[in-house]
Amino acid sequence: MISSKSPWHWVPNALSASRGVFAVLMFIAALQGEWVLGFWLLITALLTDFLDGLAAKKLHAESKLGAHIDRVSDFTLATLGMLGLAIGGDAVSLQLLWIAVPLSLFIGYVKFFRPEGSPIYRYTSVVSILALFGTWIFVIWGFVSEAYGWTWVYPPATFAILAVAALMKRHRLRAWFGWIVKA
Repeated sequence: MISSKSPWHWVPNALSASRGVFAVLMFIAALQGEWVLGFWLLITALLTDFLDGLAAKKLHAESKLGAHIDRVSDFTLATLGMLGLAIGGDAVSLQLLWIAVPLSLFIGYVKFFRPEGSPIYRYTSVVSILALFGTWIFVIWGFVSEAYGWTWVYPPATFAILAVAALMKRHRLRAWFGWIVKA
């Protein structure tokens, strides 16, 4: 068991922060029409979302700072992914950003400026996760479509990936959706 004073306590925050760096690089790749590179940067960035939480738990390095870095990096990846598709590609219309950006700003406001115990925080927690995953899926499909062309394999493959991700994060699913079962 590693103590909280482990020399590796910085790893989870570095993984979360790297997601923001990968997001910027992915956005630049999209603007330059380098869709294959952008797609793989996106996939790498998404992997850091799974790895940072796992590292934080295993290293006993969970912190409020880490949670904030994680949220900012999630928002950055989703926003820059949508902007990359809207500006650099043909997959997203700029009009869609009129929906995505206000929704993201509202969720960001609730997550950063409302107390965790407030009703709006609790009820928007599920909405924010669904919106984030929905945006990420849309961005993945857009990037892979720009990079490799569209195929109808994407929706079932996405479902399989999400099912595996859900199995890996069962504790979070219970926390988010436990109120449905209790009723």
